[in-house]
Amino acid sequence: MPLLSFFSNRLIILKETIYLNFLLVTVPCINFLSGIVTDLYAPSLPAIANHFHTSAIIAQNTISIELMGFAIGCLLCGILFDVYGRKKIVQNSLFLFTLASLLAPFCQTIFQLLLLRFLQGASTSAMSVGCRAIIADHFTGQKFVVALLYASFAYAIGPVVAPFIGGYLQHYFGWQASFYSFALCACLLLILFILFIDERHKKLDNFTVTQALSFYKTIATHKAFLLGAILFGFIQFELTVFPTTGPFIVEHHLNYSAIVYGNCALFVGLGYLSGTVVNRSLLSLFSQNKLVAIGFVVTWIALVLQLIFSLLIGLNLWTLVLPILLIGCGSGFIYGNILSKYLRIFPNNIGATTSLMLFMLTLFASLGVIAISNIKITNVLQLFAIFFIAIFLQTLIYLYLIRKKLI
Repeated sequence: MPLLSFFSNRLIILKETIYLNFLLVTVPCINFLSGIVTDLYAPSLPAIANHFHTSAIIAQNTISIELMGFAIGCLLCGILFDVYGRKKIVQNSLFLFTLASLLAPFCQTIFQLLLLRFLQGASTSAMSVGCRAIIADHFTGQKFVVALLYASFAYAIGPVVAPFIGGYLQHYFGWQASFYSFALCACLLLILFILFIDERHKKLDNFTVTQALSFYKTIATHKAFLLGAILFGFIQFELTVFPTTGPFIVEHHLNYSAIVYGNCALFVGLGYLSGTVVNRSLLSLFSQNKLVAIGFVVTWIALVLQLIFSLLIGLNLWTLVLPILLIGCGSGFIYGNILSKYLRIFPNNIGATTSLMLFMLTLFASLGVIAISNIKITNVLQLFAIFFIAIFLQTLIYLYLIRKKLI
């Protein structure tokens, strides 16, 4: 089945302690790669639209189609990882990602690029899910918690640093540079995986696709699960608004360079990261429900601030960035606390539950991105309207449909 199945066994065997320490570094790097696939590329969106002589809408859809690829890939990953093991699937996803990244600079049409972006999204889904599965196969107890935190932090740091780097790549080398960077990172990780990483998953010999589909149906028809996936979909959509619309607002409407957009995106990315870090530091002082409430308060304060900016000041870098940073900060409180309760619904099948949840929330977010791609945003009031609809519906779902079920 897999293209690289003949590398199922590691070629270099390290001492166990050295190997596990090596794993703590290498596996989170794979998750980091899946965390930068949108944001390293985002500063180049206006340049891509110009290069292929296409509209901003089509260029922005290179992000939405990557999200769709990620969503569909997540749906398949839960089955493939159980049947074929972890290493083969992750190796093939790294190979596919490298190949798609190397081909992208040579695309003749935007539709060829859309296809390759879909393949990038599908392959990064296997990296994201697979990295957590590999950690579960190798670590237990407190070491498992630490390793999982490393992987989560690696993914979260991606959207912070990627647009900053991507802005410089675009400014000095052009839009093709981000794809060459993708290929270089993925190729290095693929080599490390082939040489050093061991397969330690016990395959399910009697496992069938029918069984998997039956379990997916059980999860997908669970009301609390569906509501949680929709709520997380709104959060993912809110976090994707700036990478989708920001490059055109900053570079075209405000007439700044890709470097300036990258700096703004770095600032915005720090919002979600800081919300996540502060939330973890407060877990010993407040209940999770109170921390979720704090998150919603912060997002509504951001909306009020955004409305004031739209009515009194207008669009500039600060009025664009500051409210979105606060929305990201509030989302950092909301997402982690609800997710930890949400996964307890199916405690014995967290892998499949996570895969299906990622599929649904990413698909939901990609549809939202497609919708806003058809809007030419030129002022803060338009952004306020987009965020208000998402946060208002998100708040209603939590207050009236989710909160009592997860207390």
